[in-house]
Amino acid sequence: MASGEGSSAAMRAFGADFAEADCLMLAEVATVLKQQADAHEEALRAGTTSEGLKDTFLKTLEYAQRFNHITEMQSIMDTRTMLEQAGLEPVQLAAMANLMPRSVAEARSLIPSLTERACSDDVLEGLINRLQELQRM
Repeated sequence: MASGEGSSAAMRAFGADFAEADCLMLAEVATVLKQQADAHEEALRAGTTSEGLKDTFLKTLEYAQRFNHITEMQSIMDTRTMLEQAGLEPVQLAAMANLMPRSVAEARSLIPSLTERACSDDVLEGLINRLQELQRM
């Protein structure tokens, strides 16, 4: 790892290439990739394409499905809405949904930008509890 690389991520400084990029939860990535894979499979059946999916695409889909904690579409939408309404920044939102911390201390440790100033302990604990409920749906 290059010098300062870890601190750049912790400070949410990802460079110009990502200045306009949206942060997605793994649940959203898995949904989009699955839709693309299904559309590709349909195109194969219809004969409009003969190419297989790229290995990188398939590995990314597998990763997103494996580490995705929220599978129901309504739960995915509820998760994003809840975290946005709590005032989390996009990177914090994605990190909370992807990492699914079990405690306030774990959340603050895994997401350094999630300071008490950014989100109180009570609010953060409520978010964690609701995330766990949505995960079980």
